Amino acid sequence: MTNTIALLAYESKKDNLVEFVKKHQVVLSRYQLIAPEDTAQYLLQKTTIEINSVLPISLGGDAQIAAEIAPGNIIAVICLVDY
Repeated sequence: MTNTIALLAYESKKDNLVEFVKKHQVVLSRYQLIAPEDTAQYLLQKTTIEINSVLPISLGGDAQIAAEIAPGNIIAVICLVDY
């Protein structure tokens, strides 16, 4: 997973994540992208970017991503939150 970026977004921010991905598609296309299953499916429906999925957050997808951050397999995490 070297050169991998994880994409996450709260449900209310998924459209914002789509906008972000579209705006930065040229840069993001240089990396492998991963996201929790529901986010990955949403991005696949709304964009043309290639993205792999891990488990949904409710089944531990965030833990899968965290486990890849520690050894340096994920170089960045982009997470849009709702406060």
